[in-house]
Amino acid sequence: MYALQNRAVALVICLVTILGGCLLGAGASLSSLRGGSEALFYSSGMQQDLIDFSGSCANVASEAGNHLPPNDPDIAKLEELRESLSAADTPGEKYRAAEALMAGAERLMSKLLATKIPPQDQDRANRALVDARAKQELLAKGPYNGSAAFYNLTLQKFPAGFLARLTGNKPLELYG
Repeated sequence: MYALQNRAVALVICLVTILGGCLLGAGASLSSLRGGSEALFYSSGMQQDLIDFSGSCANVASEAGNHLPPNDPDIAKLEELRESLSAADTPGEKYRAAEALMAGAERLMSKLLATKIPPQDQDRANRALVDARAKQELLAKGPYNGSAAFYNLTLQKFPAGFLARLTGNKPLELYG
């Protein structure tokens, strides 16, 4: 009680309380902004879009399986790439896995087109590949990247960047 009667001590306690409140509020606000961005990636339709994209690539593999020799290594590789996409955790990891899967589907499609297959089967495989490409573009242009970029830009400004370092808020990884 005696410490509070001393003006200097009371002033220091008041300043520490104000500073602590500012840090707590800033940390909570930045965490909320980050959480909203993460929810767009992990809790929204983006995960379903990734599943649909993987399914479109599986359709290319399925069509290839009807016309290429059994145990074709490119078909098996495409399945491995689909599993890698499923196992990836972060937006950057998901993006790299999706890019590798798209490249694998395109390789398999090239191999399939080099064989003589009926036009209707070729059309089915082409539609699956075009669908996969469209879904990949949709994912890259989805709302997550815009929200994450806004959060990252906020962290580059004063005082948010300074407060972010003090409260442990780090930039978000973009999808792409």
